[in-house]
Order: sequence, then C-alpha cells, then structure tokens
Amino acid sequence: MKRFLGIAVLLFLFCSMLIADAMQAGPLKEAQFDEGTPRTAPKTREVPVWSFITYPTTVQSSYFDYMPGSYNATPMHVQDNGGVYLAFHGKETAAAERRSYLTYINPDGTINATNYIGQSELYEGYVGLDLDPETQDPLYAWHIESGVGDIYNVVFGMDVWHLLSSPGLLSTPQTIIANSDWDSMPIEPPFDDDEFLWPYTYVSKAPSYEVDGKRRLYILANNHTAHSDGDYPSENVMIAYCDFSTSDIETGNFPNLEWTYITIPLMDEWNADPDWIRPFFSSACTWDGKFAIFGNLTGGEDYFLEDDPDFFVLLNDNFCEGDWEFHAVNSEYYQVTPQNQDGTYWPNEDIMDSFFSFTYAGHMTAVWDNEGRIHFQAPYSLQGWIGDELKYWPDYCQMRNFIYDTNTEEFHNYDLYPQSANPTDEIPFLPWDVNEDGEVDEYYEESGGVNAVRYYPVFYYDTDQAFHENNYKVAYNEDNNWMAAIWSDGTKEYLYNQYAFDEYADWASTPEVMIAISGDNGNTWSEPIVMNANPTDPDGNYVEELDGQIPCYLYLGDKIEDLGDGHGKLHIMYFNDNSFGSYAQNNIGDNNGGAVTYMAIDVDFNPWETDDEAPSVSQAISLNQNFPNPFNPETTIGFSVPSDMNAELAVYNVRGQKIKTLFDGRAQKGNNSVTWNGTDESGKNVSSGVYFYRLNADSKVMTQKMVLMK
Repeated sequence: MKRFLGIAVLLFLFCSMLIADAMQAGPLKEAQFDEGTPRTAPKTREVPVWSFITYPTTVQSSYFDYMPGSYNATPMHVQDNGGVYLAFHGKETAAAERRSYLTYINPDGTINATNYIGQSELYEGYVGLDLDPETQDPLYAWHIESGVGDIYNVVFGMDVWHLLSSPGLLSTPQTIIANSDWDSMPIEPPFDDDEFLWPYTYVSKAPSYEVDGKRRLYILANNHTAHSDGDYPSENVMIAYCDFSTSDIETGNFPNLEWTYITIPLMDEWNADPDWIRPFFSSACTWDGKFAIFGNLTGGEDYFLEDDPDFFVLLNDNFCEGDWEFHAVNSEYYQVTPQNQDGTYWPNEDIMDSFFSFTYAGHMTAVWDNEGRIHFQAPYSLQGWIGDELKYWPDYCQMRNFIYDTNTEEFHNYDLYPQSANPTDEIPFLPWDVNEDGEVDEYYEESGGVNAVRYYPVFYYDTDQAFHENNYKVAYNEDNNWMAAIWSDGTKEYLYNQYAFDEYADWASTPEVMIAISGDNGNTWSEPIVMNANPTDPDGNYVEELDGQIPCYLYLGDKIEDLGDGHGKLHIMYFNDNSFGSYAQNNIGDNNGGAVTYMAIDVDFNPWETDDEAPSVSQAISLNQNFPNPFNPETTIGFSVPSDMNAELAVYNVRGQKIKTLFDGRAQKGNNSVTWNGTDESGKNVSSGVYFYRLNADSKVMTQKMVLMK
C-alpha cells in the first residue's frame, strides 16, 4: 500500500487540474546519483537494414505543437491498396481555433487531399480513426465544443472513399456522446457531471455478419471528470456501438442507426472511489469482436486489492456485449540493490527497497497478435523507498514489451531496449549487470560508484513534463508475424540538460527516433533503427533528410505493408516542431508552431523471420563474407546462385541507407564476385565504419557486415 500512498502524495504536489485537451499527471520525486562519465545502452544486435520510400513530407503546418494524433489509438490507417488515411488536429495560425483534419496519402506516397472533418470553426481535436475492412472507408470520431460552458461533445463522421476510389466525400458530423445534454441520451452516466472525451474508433464484424454482412462500429471515450477526494483523474470509459451495412454508408443512413451505450462497472467503481484509482491504458479490437482494455494502474492508499496489481487487462469476447473479465498482476520486480566499491548502497545509501515498475507509461497503443495475445510497449524505471518517500531514477529506464495471453491467462513482459543477455527471461534489464552474471559491470574510476546504463525514452528532458511527452506506438502484420514499435529517445539531451555532460552539448534539443522490429509476434526484438538530425553524431545515425528538424510525437500506421521478399513498409507520422518543447501544452519554447509530417520506410525483416521454409531454388543461394575484412582500400564480395537469375547486390550504411549498387542484372549460375572500392554512387570516398551488403535474388534476401578501416 505504501507505494501508492507515496505516489498519491507526490502527484498532489505536482499535478494541476485536468483540462479537456490534455490528460493530467505529475512525476514521482526524482533522485540524485553519483556523477561520472555516462554509460549508455550497449548495442547487442544488428540494426535492421532500411531505406526511405517516401522522404519526410509536410502534411499541414500547425501552431498546436502537442500530440497531433490520438493519445492511445492509431491515427493513421493503411488501406489494402496502400493508400493511407491520417487524422490529426492543428491550428493554422497562432490565434486560430484548433481544428481536426483528415489527409489521404496516395499509394505512391504523394498527398492527395487534406480536409476539415468539422463543418464550423469550433475548438475540436483528438480524432480516433479506423477503416471499414469491407469498403476501405475511414470512420472517425473526435470531440468538439458543445456551446454549453466548457463542455465538449463527441461527434462521428466518415469519408465515403469507396464510391469514387478517392477522398473528399465527407459526411455531416453526427453527435454520438452529448456530454452537454445527458437528458437527450439513452444512457444515464455514473455521475451527472461526467464528460467523456478523447474518442477511439474500432470496427469489427457484427454478430450477424455471416447472415447480412454487417459490421460493428465502436466509439470508446475516456471520462474527463474526476471524483476522488484529491480530484485525481480516473478516466473510466463509455463505449457506444452500432451495426451498419455498406448501404447505410452509401445512403447516409448512419444518423438513423440504433446506438447502444455501455460503461464498464469496475472502471466506474475506480472513478467513484474517493481514494483514487487510475488506469493508464490502450484498447484494441479484433475482427471477430474480441475487445481489450490493456495497461497499467496506479492509485491511493486503500487500493482495491491487497497485492496492489498494476498490470491489468479488461476483456470482452462478445462484441462488447455482456460481462467484462478483469485480470491483473503486480508487475513490480524487486532486485537486491548493488553496492558501490566502498560498501555503500547504490543508487542511494539510504535505499530501503529497490524495484522496477511502470513509469511514464501513459500514451501507448495496443495490438492483438494472431496467437490471441495482446501487446503494448512502455517503459519501466528504477524506483525505491527512502524512508517514507518514494523516489525514482528517470534515466535508469528501459523499454519493454508487455503481453497478455488470453489462451493461458498469463501476463508476460520482455526486454525491448536496451536488452540484457537473456531478453526473454522476463527479468528486467538490470542497468548495472547487462550480462546477468550477478556482478556489477563497471564502476566510476574516481568515486568507485556503480556506473549503470542510463536510458530515458521520452521526447523532452524535463521530467516535470514527462507525463505529457511520453509516446509509444505499435504496428503489425498478422500474415508474417511482424511487429514494429516506435518511440522517442531523449537520453543524450537529458544527460546534457539535467547534468551538463559537455560531450552531449550538441544534443541539447535533439531527440532521436527509435524503431525496433520483431519477426516473431513480439517475442524477440531487433536493435532499434535510430534516426536523428545531429550531423556530429559519432554513431552514424544522422539522417540528412531530417536535417534542421525536431521530430516528436511519433506515430506508426496500423499495418506493416508486405512489400515482398521479406520487406515491410512502415508508415510514420510525426510533428516537426520549430521550437524545442511544447508551447501549446506546457508553454515551453516559442509559439511558432511546426508541421505534421509523413514519411515511409522500407525495412528488411529477413534476419528476424521465423519461417525457415523457402523455395528449393533459393536454398542454394549464398552470400560470402567479404575478403579482406576489415579492408582498405577495397574488398571482394562473392555470392552464388543455383541458376541464371536476376540479382542485386548493394551496400548500405548503419542507418540502412543505400550507399552503392555493386551489381544489378543477370547473375550467372555458380559463383559470382564483385569488388567495392569504398566509394558511393557519385564516386566519393565514404568514411571509415561498419557497412552492410545485401543480396536480393529470387525472393531471397541475405545480408552480411563489413568494416572499412582507414
């Protein structure tokens, strides 16, 4: 119980009232530590090979520089033809109202159209989006000023794409949840002052689908109103659903459909509890009507179960009809605190208990895999009690993949980044013992203190703002068991801004984009692709196309497109801020806006594939290690094919960008070889470092690593 009382007291000191456009929070008390040369996350795996398909492209300029898409759902959905719908909000001038928009990206990556989804200049935002699988039409909901005080209503609309195979045929908005007039609603809310906002939209088949082809549309909204003694937010949900047909879309019959409204009794109890219980969660729905609310819990002194579970799922397997199952466990992982060389305890000599638990895990998406498991990605950090005060160490953090298996009713969590020696043993990454041999890896030379790996997966370095600035999104391809996770890395900017490590001065306002992939349904993960706009980056993760940008609030399209040959296409939306920090949310930086931006990348999933089956002709294809290696000034690369066939051999840098094509044509049966002299396509010498070469022949893709040493 003591953990939750401590959090409640600390949150009371730091929190302000929740407003309709930003969820409430406050950090735990940050602790100090022994300073020394920073030790950052070790590289334990290869980085996926990747390249741009669509370079970063401005979608819409905006003066609202905070979370332009949904908080806990995917604002970008991919059609079967490769077209993409983006939903977001923004302000066209500093003095304008915030409006909601829908953009269509053509399959070739060009922007087709951007449209308002509302029909009047009212303050609106936070669009929840899904596609109807039958028509590929986007169905979306958002909240908008009601005209009654400061109350917002939830409205719904659609773009009837399938009639024209192009965007722009938008419906008239329809009020679905009238927070301003509960008397007009067929449901009585738990409290008269409830205000359900931030809607998320999902589509499944309807129970009658096999008979009449109808689908079910769900709109889930979170309660803005708090009812605990401390006025801490709790966010129980209201779900509205209706069944519809293609004819209902084409005839504009949606306003005449019958909507059913439900709340979830247990979440209503949490909201009504005077002691305060709050879920942080995302939700996900399968085509066959399984619905999950999945996340982590925090609360006050009289938390509702004796063992204080903080990792939970609410499940309904019947199209949101009937009862909801609740499952929860305590995810806190306690570990013996290591000692410094002088015998004092690390990270603080007065530590009572040390454990890892959820931190900054507020804005994430969830996904069902094809094995009946639900996933979300979020951070854990080191925490501990010093006397009666709970403290935490925000840069001794890690990203983890959290799973609930509906088949076994078991919770799991695995290393995502950084990774230890055994990433799937469910022991958190121990920043002082990466190889898990039970010994401290490294001590500071001068002080003898433990030098543990530091990691801070939040866009902005100020921990007072970290509740607002955390953001973790996931994409999936169920046919190939592919999964991708995206988040921001603020480690280097944190170490400079918080502790003035001069070696990170160039990172003062430069967060990094992190993308990890999995080829086995999220069980194991690659080393992340890293992108940044820092040309002095010694690790080679500078991406020229991001030069001058501050990429933040990263989103993935819901689906990883299969490009063939083991390659997947990731659709990415982000906000390119003109001034570091959110002015709209936290009054940080300048009020000069930025731009909602789209890009797409090709990622090679082959090294992480789990299916060993391949065409027999491809089994004889081989790619040899280059010789010499390391090399200077040139090296020879050999490969063999079982018959004459088209093949391509190309060199890539550590960011996955193609440097030079060495062979592209008809390879002869048997052994082939080419020589690389360390130059790019323009004939310029490349710098020393690690490079990858990739052979693509007969749908078989193989990759090797080489080192140029000058």
